[in-house]
Amino acid sequence: MVVFLLPPASRSRDPEALDKRTSMDRQQRMQSAATRLVACGPTGARAIDILVASVTKVLAEPHKERYRIVDPSHPAMHPLAEARGGTEFLWAIGYEPVHGHLVLQRHDPAQLRAGLDVLAR
Repeated sequence: MVVFLLPPASRSRDPEALDKRTSMDRQQRMQSAATRLVACGPTGARAIDILVASVTKVLAEPHKERYRIVDPSHPAMHPLAEARGGTEFLWAIGYEPVHGHLVLQRHDPAQLRAGLDVLAR
């Protein structure tokens, strides 16, 4: 069973307040999560591949709901859920926990591209 805990800064229901509190350190959170993923070895590498593929699909087809929802209990997402930094990276690029899934509620192409840039390094 995978349990997702929201970071303290993400508990606000007001998206604008959330952006104000996290916009300055969002890039740092992405970088930190990516660093933890790299440190996980093969599992982290597989998680990075999954993240790159998922974010690329969201950017290519932003209105397809299936690309904006991540089910961490699905076997294909197992490396992402297991690797340190996997879910943190999703939170950093804008995914939010909703009923056991991680959902990208607000499509922000610039944020997603920044996430891809961090993963590419």
